[in-house]
Amino acid sequence: MNREPTRTVRARVGLLAALVAAAGGSLTACSAGLDTSCGVLCVEPGGAARAADGGVSAKDPGDAAAGGRGGDATRTSADGGPANVDSTVGEVATPADALAADALPATDGGSAEGGDAGESYCSPSCDLGDPCLSNGDCASNNCVGSFCGDPTCAPHCGDNAACDQDTDCASKNCSNDQCAPPDCSPTCDEGDSCAGNGDCASDNCVLSYCVNPTCAPACGNAHACDQDADCASMNCDGYQCAAPQCSPGCSPGNPCQDASDCTSQKCVAHYCQ
Repeated sequence: MNREPTRTVRARVGLLAALVAAAGGSLTACSAGLDTSCGVLCVEPGGAARAADGGVSAKDPGDAAAGGRGGDATRTSADGGPANVDSTVGEVATPADALAADALPATDGGSAEGGDAGESYCSPSCDLGDPCLSNGDCASNNCVGSFCGDPTCAPHCGDNAACDQDTDCASKNCSNDQCAPPDCSPTCDEGDSCAGNGDCASDNCVLSYCVNPTCAPACGNAHACDQDADCASMNCDGYQCAAPQCSPGCSPGNPCQDASDCTSQKCVAHYCQ
């Protein structure tokens, strides 16, 4: 997925917050700009700037054709009086202009114009670094400080856990915002990523990686295996230990699973005697 790095997003929002603070306001995520606790100015997750009373911050209608830049803009504060904005600010006519729709990032399939009240514009699949109102807005199901963060289980999230990228998942496979089994499952080789024993040919997933079966190197016939060396018979066939290829006529010194594999009918420590 293409996304703007979190640190870049925070830097841009921090700059905007400083501009708004200079005007006596505050930059706060709110629901459709209707939360009066936001102060002079509210910002929807989509990036739309609104006054604390729910209306769009006022500016000269004549500025609309020019994208809201320049001209004699009307500046208002929470009490209805003129905001304390230095006229030398230049093209930033009002705090609302500083918080234009392009000031916050849009995501794939999203719109920078905002959505319904209380819902983030990219919800429920907002990417890392996108503004959010609740966990449910984020693909990672983790909204921290009004921004989507990594899922709390990363990088070892199990199958079906919410995810934003492959590295969030133990299986290294994030599909449709959910961790899924690795592509190699159920026959992943030793060293492949896994979310559970069932992903591995060896039937043994340790710390999100497939490893030797617990019975190796003496796994019996029909046990899960990844290589010949896992089996007492030294024969891993179709990811299961099988009788040695010489059975039932294995000569002394050949690997064996039991006495029936050997011509001598003697199998000691997995070798024909």
